[in-house]
Amino acid sequence: MSIENNVSEFVDYLEENYGDSEKIVEIGIGKFRDVFLKIKEELDIEVFSIDIIESREDFVDDITDPRMGIYEDSDLIYSIRPPLELQKSMARVCEEVESDLIIIPFDSEILELDEFFDEFYLENLGDLTMYRGIN
Repeated sequence: MSIENNVSEFVDYLEENYGDSEKIVEIGIGKFRDVFLKIKEELDIEVFSIDIIESREDFVDDITDPRMGIYEDSDLIYSIRPPLELQKSMARVCEEVESDLIIIPFDSEILELDEFFDEFYLENLGDLTMYRGIN
């Protein structure tokens, strides 16, 4: 199943695991804003969206050449269906700012990102597959 069918479950998961967080950042928000908007609506957490293309995002940034100040103090950075070529850049940012990372892949495509985290593993949330890196 896709994230579109699991938005509430994912937001509940974030509340359970990151409910005390100060800041959460979504990278590559694109056109699918449901998760981002639901987090903003339901959790009392500062949430920012980032994309390389200027539109309605809070910040425009290129994760391959990031402005690190945007990501500082993030407890979690997450991305839904990021391209493989961006995953290491996301992991590097997380390592530098000591943030966790959640990647929800389109299918099962994921790079080996263990080197950037204390723990990196596959986690299933019902029928939603995600990869979680913990720092």
